[in-house]
Amino acid sequence: MSEKPNKEQLYHMAVEALKNGQKQPARMMFQQILQVDKRNTRAMMWLAKIAPSLPERAKWLKRVLKIDPKNKDAKKALSKIENRDSAKRNKRYFRIGAVVYGVAVLLISIFSVFIFTP
Repeated sequence: MSEKPNKEQLYHMAVEALKNGQKQPARMMFQQILQVDKRNTRAMMWLAKIAPSLPERAKWLKRVLKIDPKNKDAKKALSKIENRDSAKRNKRYFRIGAVVYGVAVLLISIFSVFIFTP
């Protein structure tokens, strides 16, 4: 009967799987590590790195920071995500403002034609 790998062996197997382009098996191994060690920030950082979406990536990074508030890599990665979200929001507000400005100019132009035309 084969022996079950310990969390360190599992960690190295997961990293090796990633090197071979096998994200899903690696994800499963990192999650197995977390079942044994719920505070394993190395596994969480990898799960953040290979997360399929930004919200999931942010979730893992926040979990890391809850355990290790001074983790510079997690802070930096989360900051990038938040800055990206902020930039998207600002771009959206700019577009809305440009449309409102254009409509206001158009309405003022139309209104002024009726007022100043004899």
